[in-house]
Amino acid sequence: KDKMSRFSEKMITQIDALTDIANEFSSFAKMPTTSLAETDLRKVLRDAVGTFNNEIKVVKETNEIEQAFIKGDESQLIRVFNNLLKNSSQAIPEERVGVIQVILSEDETQYLVEVKDNGKGINPSEYDNIFTPNFTTKSSGSGLGLAIVKNIIKNHSGKIRFESKLNKGTSFFLTFPKNES
Repeated sequence: KDKMSRFSEKMITQIDALTDIANEFSSFAKMPTTSLAETDLRKVLRDAVGTFNNEIKVVKETNEIEQAFIKGDESQLIRVFNNLLKNSSQAIPEERVGVIQVILSEDETQYLVEVKDNGKGINPSEYDNIFTPNFTTKSSGSGLGLAIVKNIIKNHSGKIRFESKLNKGTSFFLTFPKNES
């Protein structure tokens, strides 16, 4: 009876600890409310690229686009591009000269941003899980980055997709509707 009581206490303590961890993870994963306002996509890209310029060669091409206004939440969009640029820089093997291209283009109704790296690529067996929460191909990290990115893009009425070739690199393509104000 005494042994069972000690065992029960230990189990309750462990369950409480796991509950605390789950609650903290849940709080971390919650996204703040998206506040959409007229946002200059060119400025967001310039700010994100500026953060990574010292780490790796980042090339930003805007194809002569003078303005790129969308309805967006600037801080969340910075988070999107910081995540994509960080993932790109981490995907480049140490022995390779890394180049990341950020290309902004447009058509009549939307802007397209391509974030392209010359890294190791994504294994085709992992394609279906890339945007799944808790999925990661890295030895560290929570596996929330691309899931959060996809959620943010969805909240901006945009879309995200990717193309990848093993040992050649990966491109993420993001589309955003133009602000019609």
